[in-house]
Amino acid sequence: MSKKFVLLLFISFAVLCQDVESSHAGSSYLNRFRKIIVTSPNGGESWCVDSTYNITWRSKGWIAFVKIEYSTDNDSTWETLTSRTRNDGSFSWRVPDTPSDLCLVRVSALYGWVSDVSDEVFSIVPDSSAPDSSYINVVAPSGGDVWYSDTFNYIEWNSYNTSGMLRIEYTIDAYFDSTGGDSLPNWITITDSTEDNGSFEWFTPADISSDSCMVRITDIDGDPSDLSGIFSIIPHDTVAEPYISITSPNGGEVWYADTFNYIEWNSYGTSGMLKIEYMTGSDSVENWITITDSAADNGSFDWFTPAGISSENCMIRITDVDGSPTDVSDDVFSILPQDTVYIDITSPNGGEVWYADTFNYIEWNSYGTSGLLKIEYTTDAYFDSVGGDSVINWVTITDSAADNGSFEWFIPFGISSDECMVRITDTDGSPSDVSDDVFSINPMPYYISITSPNGGEVWYADTFNYIEWNSYGTSGMLKIEYTIGGDSVENWITITDSAADNGSFEWFTPAGIYSDECVVRITDIDGSPTDMSNNVFSILPQDTVYISITSPNGGEVWYADTVNYIEWNSNGTSGMLKLEYTLDAYYGSTEGDSVTDWVTITDSAEDNGSFEWYTPSGVSSDECMVRITDTDGSPSDMSDDVFSIISLDSVSVSSVESIELPKVYALNVKGIIPSSKLTVNYALPKKASLKLNVYDISGKKIVEISEDKPAGFYSRALDLASSPNGVYFVRIQANGNEFIATRKTVLMCR
Repeated sequence: MSKKFVLLLFISFAVLCQDVESSHAGSSYLNRFRKIIVTSPNGGESWCVDSTYNITWRSKGWIAFVKIEYSTDNDSTWETLTSRTRNDGSFSWRVPDTPSDLCLVRVSALYGWVSDVSDEVFSIVPDSSAPDSSYINVVAPSGGDVWYSDTFNYIEWNSYNTSGMLRIEYTIDAYFDSTGGDSLPNWITITDSTEDNGSFEWFTPADISSDSCMVRITDIDGDPSDLSGIFSIIPHDTVAEPYISITSPNGGEVWYADTFNYIEWNSYGTSGMLKIEYMTGSDSVENWITITDSAADNGSFDWFTPAGISSENCMIRITDVDGSPTDVSDDVFSILPQDTVYIDITSPNGGEVWYADTFNYIEWNSYGTSGLLKIEYTTDAYFDSVGGDSVINWVTITDSAADNGSFEWFIPFGISSDECMVRITDTDGSPSDVSDDVFSINPMPYYISITSPNGGEVWYADTFNYIEWNSYGTSGMLKIEYTIGGDSVENWITITDSAADNGSFEWFTPAGIYSDECVVRITDIDGSPTDMSNNVFSILPQDTVYISITSPNGGEVWYADTVNYIEWNSNGTSGMLKLEYTLDAYYGSTEGDSVTDWVTITDSAEDNGSFEWYTPSGVSSDECMVRITDTDGSPSDMSDDVFSIISLDSVSVSSVESIELPKVYALNVKGIIPSSKLTVNYALPKKASLKLNVYDISGKKIVEISEDKPAGFYSRALDLASSPNGVYFVRIQANGNEFIATRKTVLMCR
């Protein structure tokens, strides 16, 4: 097997089966900021067999990918719809032939941090059993929600068999009487004609403050109608309760006596001065020792840990000098003498599921070893009086791994076991460590996953277009088909029945096609596996004239004083475009066209799909939009929604007190680079020892950066002028294995 093929398998696996966020990112503290709420199906719906519906959900906090499952026996058993899909709030599901009145849907963060299940059961019915009646079911706001005035909020609902147009109203003085609230006297119209598409973005008016709010949605024909539960709308500037939350040390860390270590925390609303204490017993022993009683509340304190401490039961306590709020480490950590010698495996350490024929990282902490380690594994581990060390079938992975905390292991093909363990031993014979518990190695699942067209693309008839996919374990030959009537229309037209499974097929799209409901399907010629485009795309005549902005298109966070790429699709323009931006976008009767303060970026950009914009220094706004217009005056397009530009020092924001620091790690890299400058944007929620590497398609490291960084947002431009066009991988690692992420990019500048 070639190195190139192995690496491609690794990337395919990484895209489909393994999140880029670290296991540590699922800590209880971060989970306070994460939430998933299933909005459809959420109870009472009747979905028809062999029809396509959108499973929808809302989420809060940084959740990159989700897993979606369904049950037909009211939570007794679950079937997986997708083991990994982007957390974009919607998943198109073609309902299988499994009729039941006890169905549920579950959406979970990929590592199971948070999840949600339909509030009540719904039905899967044969097409002939679809209900004749109509209904509307308001799902957001639900009873007990807290929304903020002067902000955008999403009203969401499920419905069936309406006229297609709805009226939405609200009240701030809801009460329940014998008619369930319908006689409320003060209904205020939000809109009297919105499409019945399940969601409406409502800019909640300023100055509302009420705990007795309700929403009512009614078919414009007068029936059906539904009311939400009572919820609250409070002023946008409502002050949160003060808090302190320790982030490090917060349980499990190993620190050393007679060295500097950083105590770190998040906080809000304190007096500004904090008392910091530690103890070396358990939290039931009130023997707290003061480190300082006058630390500035800036999120970090550099503590010189005293010599002579040796304990695995240490904790930190931080308290406002006014006495409240306070916080204690969630669990104990260790402070050891500097001459302690140990190896401690952190991954795999029990419960993981890895796959044969893929790359995985064995990771560990250590101190005082010879510098070279032997790494072994077994597939028949069992626990006895010595914790598994008597397992007789240890297989050597390597007998000369550098003790750098991580080893990239290509797991051999053909392994399948739920009783795997790893053992790491100093080549001098001691110390040694074994995984705390067994983990699993499964055969790599056979799959095909279409990446293009996968929903939303615009292609043109009578031109060449590339159909692209990832796959594993196929026969090597694929059948490729398309339909122009959506995935529910069984009118599949064969493109080829003998495409090589090489990830790409150049398709000359036939003349005469004109449809916004196109779907591609790829199937192994043996019949399985198969995959379809996740959503419909368009094939249009070549003479269609339009501009469609793809980035920034709503919700992005860009940084001032950095390079960002404005991107779009277009056809039939004059070839020259005017690009503008605004910092004070708002929605009026013309959906943003009434914004008066458009600032010209350029009035002569080539219509090549991308423009490299150096966002001005000092710009800061959450209400930004971009507008692109043909220099002939038409066509034109604006960002679908507002995005943010944050003004930050690209080296460090630790001293910029007015800017909120990131709450989670993040890495962002542009998918296609039209120049030799690769811009890497990343966020660090706390001080980190950072490794930033770039690899080419062969796995060769072409950029290597190691440095310590304080918490903040960063943008780093890397010069790839000496590198050829092709695929590259950007990998970032913070604080050992606390956060590891990999992003793929394609250099196309020559």
